[in-house]
Amino acid sequence: MGRQCQPIQSKSSSMLVRSTCFLGLNPSQRSYMKLIGNGKMVGMTFRMLLLRWIPAISIMGLIFFFSSLPSESIPYYGEFDYVIKKGSHALGYGLLGLSYYYALPRSLSWKYRWLLALIMALLFSLSDEYHQSFVQGRSSSLGDVAIDGFGAMVALFLGAGYSSNSRSRSKR
Repeated sequence: MGRQCQPIQSKSSSMLVRSTCFLGLNPSQRSYMKLIGNGKMVGMTFRMLLLRWIPAISIMGLIFFFSSLPSESIPYYGEFDYVIKKGSHALGYGLLGLSYYYALPRSLSWKYRWLLALIMALLFSLSDEYHQSFVQGRSSSLGDVAIDGFGAMVALFLGAGYSSNSRSRSKR
């Protein structure tokens, strides 16, 4: 009946393992498995894993695109310029934080996912500000990083309560 599968052995109950044999899956149907403390396994196909990261990757691409624009290419919004641009920072990184939260494994506690999503958004903000310092007519600002972090934090506070992994009582 084809090749034999090797048993999965783990020294840690949280070790991520990759199995192409679990439940007779062939290599094109790879399944990423997680051993849980009671020995049960929960699987996620590589395709599902990739799909969960598409929003985060897309938002990171959009942020990179907009921060690559030279200052002459950015419109001026008159008296609302500051509010619109800083609000865009907060909104963009709020969406990025939520997309990280969504993409992280559900097996992690919501608090850990929340904190990890916030840290990831802040690290991307720092790297984006560094990148922006090389763009003609643009400069980097730690104030923008603070606004980005604030946007991510507010969005995560609001969004984490409605996650499928939260203890909210919403009916689905």
